Amino acid sequence: MVRIKQSRADLENQLKEQIGFLITSCELYDYGNHAEAKRLAATLRILFRDSKKSRSLLGQINLREILWVDTASPYDTENLVGYVGLVSIRFDEPSGRIPWLIPKGTPTGQLKKSEFNDWWSHPVIVAGGAEKRFFSRQKLILSVAETDGGAHVDPGLEQVYTELSRKNLVGFTAIKGGIRYPMLYPELPSLRQIAHEVLLTLREDGIDYFIKHYDSEIRTGPYGVSIESHPHTETSSVEMYVRP
Repeated sequence: MVRIKQSRADLENQLKEQIGFLITSCELYDYGNHAEAKRLAATLRILFRDSKKSRSLLGQINLREILWVDTASPYDTENLVGYVGLVSIRFDEPSGRIPWLIPKGTPTGQLKKSEFNDWWSHPVIVAGGAEKRFFSRQKLILSVAETDGGAHVDPGLEQVYTELSRKNLVGFTAIKGGIRYPMLYPELPSLRQIAHEVLLTLREDGIDYFIKHYDSEIRTGPYGVSIESHPHTETSSVEMYVRP
């Protein structure tokens, strides 16, 4: 089968579309459609993933090897508890809502930037304990995009990813009224934050590829299985527990 190489203009138009997809999915995520994180993973895979059979879109345009905004908090290798470098925990006092995981947004001060390989490969989620399990941006994006509904659904999922996305591998728990509620799905706000980093970076180094405005103020309304399954109350107090 004859294949016609795409021109530079074709590739640039493709990038404009993919950035538009990212922004739209970010907007939908912020308004409560958190499954859009899976679409974010699929788009991020297109932008960054190189394989034996294909090149990333940013690689084809020679934009991948720039410095990328890196909002992950520093990881202490001596820390035995769970680490989620791209998200924060939001409390809504005095309502007594169960806390929920949110993307970190834009840090104050000068933004840290990292070379692509470090940004792509360094851990952003670590399950604590004696046997640590690590998730880089690459592993997180590809796990969701290639196996869990971003671009493909596998009949089986890797065990460590299943434990992260379904079984509270990181171990964050909110205690309310003596009942523990796991804070699930850290991969979703993490993917939203990765998309935020990408859009902040490309807004500086590729603004001509933006066909719509990106509002860098992330909405962080109540989210999480604990909140969705346990009604909001006005008087309950909430404690946090992190499994070592």
